[in-house]
Amino acid sequence: MHHPKFKSSILLARDEQKVAWRLLLIFCLLYIYELANFNITIDDELVAQSGICNFADIGRWVPMLLRATLWPQAVVPSGQLLLFGCAFAVCFIYTVRLWGMARFGLFHYVAFVAYALFPIWFAQLEFSGNILPDAVGVLAATLAALLTVNAPALCAMHHAHRRGWHWRGWRLAGAIACCAVAIGAYQSLGLMYLALVAGAALAACIQEPQPAAWAALVRTALRALLVLVLGFALSLVIGRLVRLSCHTPLSPYGLDALHFGRALRHPLHALLSGIHEIGHLYFSFWHPFGLQPGVTYAATVLLCCGAIVVLTARGMRWRVGGMLLVLLLIPVSLSIAGDNSLAPRTFFAGAAVFLFLLLMAHHLCRGRLQRGAVLVLALLCGVQGLYINSLQQARGWSAGRHDLLLAGAIGTDIMRQQQGADDGSPIYVNFRGSRGFDTGYPSFGSVASGRSFFEWGGGNTRRIVAYMNIIGYGRLRVLPEEPPGAFDQAYAQMPVWPAPGSIKRLGNGYLVKLAEPPAPAR
Repeated sequence: MHHPKFKSSILLARDEQKVAWRLLLIFCLLYIYELANFNITIDDELVAQSGICNFADIGRWVPMLLRATLWPQAVVPSGQLLLFGCAFAVCFIYTVRLWGMARFGLFHYVAFVAYALFPIWFAQLEFSGNILPDAVGVLAATLAALLTVNAPALCAMHHAHRRGWHWRGWRLAGAIACCAVAIGAYQSLGLMYLALVAGAALAACIQEPQPAAWAALVRTALRALLVLVLGFALSLVIGRLVRLSCHTPLSPYGLDALHFGRALRHPLHALLSGIHEIGHLYFSFWHPFGLQPGVTYAATVLLCCGAIVVLTARGMRWRVGGMLLVLLLIPVSLSIAGDNSLAPRTFFAGAAVFLFLLLMAHHLCRGRLQRGAVLVLALLCGVQGLYINSLQQARGWSAGRHDLLLAGAIGTDIMRQQQGADDGSPIYVNFRGSRGFDTGYPSFGSVASGRSFFEWGGGNTRRIVAYMNIIGYGRLRVLPEEPPGAFDQAYAQMPVWPAPGSIKRLGNGYLVKLAEPPAPAR
């Protein structure tokens, strides 16, 4: 890995700049629908009309800094995703360089397509509030890995690269700062940093099978853990300062799903849960889109792991196999620590491990037939990713049109009941029930992409009103139900939308009944 071609500078060489422009063009082609259209998804309506402190309560301070300085309105089309594509292209070059594969060829561009279309990114980027923080966070995580791995003590056989403590300390401090930024953008990006470093250390051992390399791998792992812990601590401190400036308490969101005590009491069960989560990551998550995507991703991961072990020197195969298992477990570390299944969007590190397996398997193959087989696997993964993204686009389009037409019909009826009184005063409204949204296009089981605002959470007045304000009904305000249940009797006498009487004036506001409440459980 640490050969003369390895570049430690964060600046791109002239040939790398050409590659970056090509990668950016490919990214734009892959995400041309998202760049050319504007689909609002669940939570966008809240972020669009909230202050800059929106994410401070869950420990993500990078979104606040971006909104305070660079990009105040987070819910917009095109611009943020284009910036993400720029960062993504540069990070891919850093990653390839990090893993000791400096020369770009056809396979690397195909691998970039498979990586950019790995469905984890769709689950993340469907929410506008995540896009720009993700760009900063992924770039910071990659830079932190580059600074950590390129420390002079990575491999003992490269004494010529050693410098003084000042030089090493500067890189360590830079890695900690970048890691803190990555965690402040999205907490699970810390695991992506760890996966990048682990992949780089394993690549160094496979490509330069010397006894000292394994000792260097342990030192690199310890250094990475130190950077991760200190980066996490620094991010906590900055997050605390941000919350104080925003006068925002810490939200239990996210921690409620992590049962650390249960994991400590039953470590074997937690480990088995993590291994099961690997199956989710590379197979089960994609069931809604058919059998083909899950089979393609699972087969690619298994075949690449097998190829890497078989093509490694005989005396190292067991150790390499063990390291590959550790690498596969890194993305699900939070699932192991919390003994719980997490949403697909949290597995940034899974995408990085997927890319590592493709690149390392292709790098180790020597025969044209073997390399062609890995190329075909990467191409098939890219096609399946494109298929899933296309289905997501179709469902998002359907949900957007459904909500737009329904909101327009409800808004028109409310205005009609105003009897032409248009004095510009607020119109208070309360919604009851969830309006089902059914289409033939599937979606991720646990994310908001392609869902209707009128069905999410069983019907939520605050979300529906916020959405209707975004699309032009800016006079609507939430009519609070105080005390809870105060409107039950009125709603009980109303029919369900769109029947006449499903919108009823009550006092100074309107009640809208979208559906009957669910029957109580017996």
